[in-house]
Amino acid sequence: ISGDARSLMDDFMEFVSLREAREAARRQREEEYRYASYARYYERRFLQLVDEGGPVAETILFGSGDKVRAAYEEFVRGCLAEKRAEAVEERCSILRAEIGAGLEMTDFGDGEGYTLAATSGMLPEDEVERAVSEERERIEGELEESDEGVIAQVMAAYDRLHPEDPQLAALPTRDFRYHRKR
Repeated sequence: ISGDARSLMDDFMEFVSLREAREAARRQREEEYRYASYARYYERRFLQLVDEGGPVAETILFGSGDKVRAAYEEFVRGCLAEKRAEAVEERCSILRAEIGAGLEMTDFGDGEGYTLAATSGMLPEDEVERAVSEERERIEGELEESDEGVIAQVMAAYDRLHPEDPQLAALPTRDFRYHRKR
């Protein structure tokens, strides 16, 4: 390859690298924005606990920034656990109906979970419950692992939203930071 062609190729590779970096940065910003939205949503719900009173309200109002953060994280965990329980119950009730209707779970070893296949008759109730119980454990493990990633991302977003002073973590608006003395 001639020197000019090599130079053009290097310029093109640099252009492609910059474009890929810009696209990766855009995707990263979008993901950060999404988790910041989740963090703000959960924070609004968390701050509503002040109206209910109790130890969580006292922590929010009078606790240190670290204690408020820990209480917030526990709140987020609880919210996600509730959603996870609902999702597991929904999927298991569907599965119970399908198996009870003469469908059978078959693992074809594709790593994607189970596939339902028609059988010739209905299964006994104890076999249906055993199959649903096994699937429940698998689903719960899958969703719990996913929730841990979400919690980590939400907490990172929470920390980005409250970078200056951990004591201000419980305040409902970010505008307050602009009114305090610097």
